[in-house]
Amino acid sequence: MSGGIWGFMKKFVDGHRIVSTGDLTLFQIAEARKEGRIFIDNETGLGWVALPWELTTAKDKQRESDLSNRK
Repeated sequence: MSGGIWGFMKKFVDGHRIVSTGDLTLFQIAEARKEGRIFIDNETGLGWVALPWELTTAKDKQRESDLSNRK
């Protein structure tokens, strides 16, 4: 991708959040690849996905559960 990670982030600044592939399911990663919403760093091999705000990750669900249990 032209512009590296900064170009990727700039492209998806509206309506998405950048999430590590380590926090996503294989299905979410496959969808991101299909839709062109993934960036893999050539030097480190780390992956990042532009995830629409309405989609959640397992970490999001755990965080919500933790907050609910504290009340």
